[in-house]
Amino acid sequence: MHIAGGIPYRGRAIEQRSVFYCAFEGAYAFPDRILAIADHLKLSSLDIPLFFSPDRRTFTKVGGASEIIIAIKEATSDPTGLVVLDTMARSFEGDENNSEDMKFYIKCAEDIVQELQCAVLIIHHCGIDGTRPRGHSALTGACDAQIKIERASNLGAPVIQIKAKVEFMKDGPEDVEEYSVLQPCVIDEIEVCFVEDSPKPVKSDLRSLSGNTSKALTILQKELDATGERRIPLQDWKNSFVRNTPGTREGLRKAFDRALERLQSNGDVTVEGIFVGLRGWNVS
Repeated sequence: MHIAGGIPYRGRAIEQRSVFYCAFEGAYAFPDRILAIADHLKLSSLDIPLFFSPDRRTFTKVGGASEIIIAIKEATSDPTGLVVLDTMARSFEGDENNSEDMKFYIKCAEDIVQELQCAVLIIHHCGIDGTRPRGHSALTGACDAQIKIERASNLGAPVIQIKAKVEFMKDGPEDVEEYSVLQPCVIDEIEVCFVEDSPKPVKSDLRSLSGNTSKALTILQKELDATGERRIPLQDWKNSFVRNTPGTREGLRKAFDRALERLQSNGDVTVEGIFVGLRGWNVS
């Protein structure tokens, strides 16, 4: 969306180009996802060159990548900046563990690059142990960059924080990490998510938090999970702490205030107005 809209991404300049997204999985909800992120980025009123294909197109042994290339050229005559294949498994005819089949897939992706002079982004799954991409290692060897997407932390259901880590890059920095949150949004009565930038999570080491401070943070995490919200009223958290902690009411209120002060100082929680939430998202 940033490439099609020509707007900066995380402070980096973007050259506007058309984008062709092949949604081979979950295509029924994809238009609503586009509307959600376009509205968030204030692009919904603009005619931007983002093209979405729900059709199942595969790299065949007969035609190679020709079907996808033809579809892109029919969609737009403007310069293409990015083609997304989501996912590899759904655009693949053959055995992803077979070296010859994987080499053929790589050649098809390279044909798109050469024909359209664009980047090709392949969405692929990790193996069972989650340490490397599934299938033959020839794919990794042919990539210019490999970025791993994984869950970073829960910020109170249903908001999920994700991490994108550059595992390797041929012509750029490696081990770079960027964090985002999946923000829920309802479009046409369907709940979808869009990705929003997020700071690196402050991971609280509960072993370093003693007594009531640790208990207060644990109670807040449970309350957020129970309500399904990203934030709750500060007073509700305080009341829950008093109800679930042994001691006198007045003593517990003072203990909570001290715990809150420490958690705010550590950056574990964020308070805005009457609401409180875990660090890592905007509570406004």
